[in-house]
Amino acid sequence: MFFLRLSGLICLIQLIFIGTNTAQVADSLELPEIVIMEDPFLSVSSNSTTKITRIRLKDEQSLVNLSDILQQESSFFLRNQGLGLLSTISFNGFSPSQIRVEWNGMELTHPMVGLIDASLLPTAFISSIDYSSSYVTTSSGTMAMGGVIAVNSESKVSKPYVNYSFSNLYNHEVSANFPLGKKLSLKLITNQSSNEFEYYDPVFLENRTRKNNSVSSTGLLLNYNDLIFGKRLSSTVWVQHAERGIPGPIGTTVSEATQTDEWIRLSNSILLNSGKYPWKLQVNGALEKLDYLDSTLVRFGDDPLSYSTILRTQVRTTKRLLFLQKLWSDVTLERADLLVNTNNYENSKRRGISKFLLSSTLVVTEKLSFTQINQLEHFSDFGFAFSPSLGMNYQFIKEKFWVYSTLSNAFSPPSFNDLYWPRLGNPDLKAQSATKWESGYHWNNTFGNHSITHESSLLLASIKNGIQWIPNGANWYPDNVLAAEHTVINTSLNWKYSKKNWNLSSGLQASFTKAVIGEATEVNETEIGKQLIYVPDAMLGFYLETKRNNSMLRIDYQRVGNRYLNYSNTDWLDPYQTVNLQVYQKIITSAYNLTLGLTIENLLNEQYEIIRLYPIPGRVYRVSLKLNLN
Repeated sequence: MFFLRLSGLICLIQLIFIGTNTAQVADSLELPEIVIMEDPFLSVSSNSTTKITRIRLKDEQSLVNLSDILQQESSFFLRNQGLGLLSTISFNGFSPSQIRVEWNGMELTHPMVGLIDASLLPTAFISSIDYSSSYVTTSSGTMAMGGVIAVNSESKVSKPYVNYSFSNLYNHEVSANFPLGKKLSLKLITNQSSNEFEYYDPVFLENRTRKNNSVSSTGLLLNYNDLIFGKRLSSTVWVQHAERGIPGPIGTTVSEATQTDEWIRLSNSILLNSGKYPWKLQVNGALEKLDYLDSTLVRFGDDPLSYSTILRTQVRTTKRLLFLQKLWSDVTLERADLLVNTNNYENSKRRGISKFLLSSTLVVTEKLSFTQINQLEHFSDFGFAFSPSLGMNYQFIKEKFWVYSTLSNAFSPPSFNDLYWPRLGNPDLKAQSATKWESGYHWNNTFGNHSITHESSLLLASIKNGIQWIPNGANWYPDNVLAAEHTVINTSLNWKYSKKNWNLSSGLQASFTKAVIGEATEVNETEIGKQLIYVPDAMLGFYLETKRNNSMLRIDYQRVGNRYLNYSNTDWLDPYQTVNLQVYQKIITSAYNLTLGLTIENLLNEQYEIIRLYPIPGRVYRVSLKLNLN
């Protein structure tokens, strides 16, 4: 309560200053400029009051989708049902429904199920990823209780290339980029995979072959970048069609269900003003379709086809208001609307979200700065939500050693399935909320040919009105029954040695998560203090990479700890570890560059499950060839 009152007081002071001091601004003030065509959220620097991590994809990386990318980060746990199947994102112990995933500033979270399938987002259409566990900015808000993952598609026109890869699981993928002049570029991707592999079935006590597991996908990404009446415009269109079989858990009759995902997404961004007083306008929209067909449901008298159509619209404008030499503010206004039409509900469902955000940064000294953010949202079905945050950054050694700390509140409404699923939904659900505090430090230095970077952070979070589906006889129903306490430690150490045409680097990442049940209304007292289900207690990652001239060899190791299967922690999946190997050779000429790559996943051929009764394939070989034209 004190935090809310303090934030409200600061917000009032900010508005008074804006109204009385705008005319006193001097044009000679030295203030940071926002990079053209980038959201303020994407500005990653040593002055940030929280940790924002940026992942830039390399041309030679042999990664298929967003799930593969995040798998290499120790703070993420991908709840993967197996090759080609649903892969959802858990971050610092928060569930997938508490994570906001967005593309070019537009939310991708499915409003019905409240999460996103990371396996559907191909790396060919991704240029970089930014993620943060506690930052509240113009890009976050709704569904960002556990953090924000911002997926970015490159808007500039790049050189043409063609990439082909295939694996021993009969996977074939082709992607290409075609620049159409200086302002327009087109990317295409298509893949087909049977994904059949042998596994040991502990129910039938025999080796079996995974069936009905095929995946096919085709997509295009069209980028346009130009000056319109002197203003920089960037537009991106993303169209995709994906089909896959749903084999279901092992130990039962193989499911014949299939799922089809289709969408067209459009993002538009125009920089109305640049320099020290940037003003940006974004207009985004999407039409998405999901069909699920299961012929076995006919025997129960249910419709075998489940279909849904989603319409999204979003308009956002962000403008910098500068009024003191060491104090500046950005204001954001946004309106977003969701419309869902499905045969699973009695009628169409809508949700409108209006947002006002005021972000201010105060530079006290060259070493000390503060950022204070007040975000007020109004939901058509849940009323108002206030999400403030207060952050601090102190530079002990400029650009080399700094500490940061952020205190924030977050808010997440129930998904439409939580509210309206036939016979099981609960229309009386309350929104989830969380209070989070994150502190950490960053240190880097260079010693001759050696460079070292070390980071550590501590995250404490308290969740109220957590939504859980509770068994009720043969059925389940959702309720606000869970209060949870999260304590998360993330640490990393990276080293690099550079000498002429040779680089040697290695890195170690570790994440320790204690996410336990607090006071709850629908659990036994013996379950209080127990680890949440499918939240690993520890994850460890290590890599070793060597590059010489145009060759590269990389080894990645990951170990994931216990995942509990019930709230009493009496049943669990054992820890597993994986080793991946990647090798590539570049052939460079004046006309083209050819990259030949080999990736071996699960090098040790370990048999394991990430989700109970959903096996992961053994050793997988993938060969890739990429041709870049100069």
